[in-house]
Amino acid sequence: MDLRIKRLVLLLCSIILCLFLYPPATSADSAAAIPKFIQISSQSAGHALLLKDDGTVWAWGQNGKGQLGDGTTIFRSKLVNVQGLPRIKQVLASLEFSAALAENGDLYTWGDNQYGQSGQMDAKYVPIPTFLMSDVAYVSFPNRQDALVLKTDGSIWGWGWAAAGPNPADIFGNSPMNAHFPIEYTPNHQFLTLTKDYLTASDGEVVQYIASGGGYQLQPQLKDKRIVGASWSYVLLGDGVIYTRKTQTSFIRFSNMNSFVSLKGDDPHGALDTSGNLWMWGRNGFGQIGNGKVAFAGDPNPNESVPYKALTKVMDVAVNDASVYAIRSDGSVWGWGSFPADNDRVALNRQVSPKPLFDENGDLHIATPSVPFGDLKGNTYETIIRGLLAKGIIFGFEDNTFRPSDVITREEFIQWLVLSQGWPHTQKTAAFGNEMPMDRWSNVYIRAALQNGVIKLDGEGLLDAADRLYRSDMAVMAARALKLKNESAKIKITDEDPYWPNLGLIHAAINKKVVLLDSKGALNYSYSVTRAEAAFTIYRILQAKK
Repeated sequence: MDLRIKRLVLLLCSIILCLFLYPPATSADSAAAIPKFIQISSQSAGHALLLKDDGTVWAWGQNGKGQLGDGTTIFRSKLVNVQGLPRIKQVLASLEFSAALAENGDLYTWGDNQYGQSGQMDAKYVPIPTFLMSDVAYVSFPNRQDALVLKTDGSIWGWGWAAAGPNPADIFGNSPMNAHFPIEYTPNHQFLTLTKDYLTASDGEVVQYIASGGGYQLQPQLKDKRIVGASWSYVLLGDGVIYTRKTQTSFIRFSNMNSFVSLKGDDPHGALDTSGNLWMWGRNGFGQIGNGKVAFAGDPNPNESVPYKALTKVMDVAVNDASVYAIRSDGSVWGWGSFPADNDRVALNRQVSPKPLFDENGDLHIATPSVPFGDLKGNTYETIIRGLLAKGIIFGFEDNTFRPSDVITREEFIQWLVLSQGWPHTQKTAAFGNEMPMDRWSNVYIRAALQNGVIKLDGEGLLDAADRLYRSDMAVMAARALKLKNESAKIKITDEDPYWPNLGLIHAAINKKVVLLDSKGALNYSYSVTRAEAAFTIYRILQAKK
């Protein structure tokens, strides 16, 4: 046989043997090689972080404080890969700041640092992931502007807004306020796990962190229980049962279901069961429940109290005030509710049922209206109002209007004030009797305002929650929210009456310029407050706290 033919035969035989031993990858093999999303976090409506199974982190949304970690403050409508991180196992996206926990226990933070949320000393904001601490076992942002960490050696650390509370007698012994770097606490327990704001000790005791400087609370009913998930008003135990808070230290069973494995969101709430079904309940003003409906605070039944099966084949979920994200078993990302349209606002597109959120290029798939709240155009406070709307602090109406000239009610203003301060609002009050029924939508906000001294039980007449808010009321509530004391006038009030109730607090609010006088220097004590004026006062209160 010709030598060239022999060589050709040998080559063909070699090729056939290689194909037999090493068959080409199938389409399934190729698909498996493509990293998929496995985890998502979004505690507020502004932005979200996603984690792929290759340990890479992706982000999208508002970025005014560098919370996306891409080194800019530019809004991103397309997913961006967060650079400069090792292989990550957990992501956390909170109120304008973010964190990522690496597989080796290193913790990285970035974004807003006004109250020390990122723990990066005196930086106002941190635009890229920055190493903070090592040997971290668990990390949580329990109240959206603070952080708790349980390290591998059992030590507890905290930083941010009201990081441990002002009470020196709390069981941790430390009381940092707005700590801009991690501070180690000195508990009298050895803790093993951290779930949201619940710490489980080696002796079975469970301790809960209380928001806004409230210290820590032992939870005796939860002793020796394994805590799987938690929110402000619910806790999921290892037996798959969700319990709802009855009092500060007691819980009752929420539903007859007993197969839950995950619980997310403070209101609304989302829970996954063992079959991958996502159940939603709670506030539905942006269509977050996913049941095709929208319910508003003023409606007779503003909350969906019965869990609704919104989506199947879900492996992880993130729930915030305005939107819901879900990662399905195939790695696709779905969403519903309302999503950020730019750095200043959440567009009220109200996607009321689940749909794929991103297309194959990582671009937002759900369209957002270009001009929501068109009736704000030309309003003096338009930019301020849109900023508060974007943060979920104030709300518009179901017809996509804000109605800035409409009069605001006392209970609506109290709701905005409570949300602006981040006060917990899950418990109800019977303190006002029939004037404030337990099932009224605003009851939880009224109780939060009462607990924080904004409204009083005695000496101020009826609550009149649904009545219009007067400028005098607004000034007094603003002063109390800021913990101001009685002051004499530094700014002359031309229509002042020395017999006005709470005159000293009215002076304090005006001196602080959280409530403004008109062009003639008059307070107009008994005038009604418009929704735009109320929003501006909420903004001024937030500015005064900086």
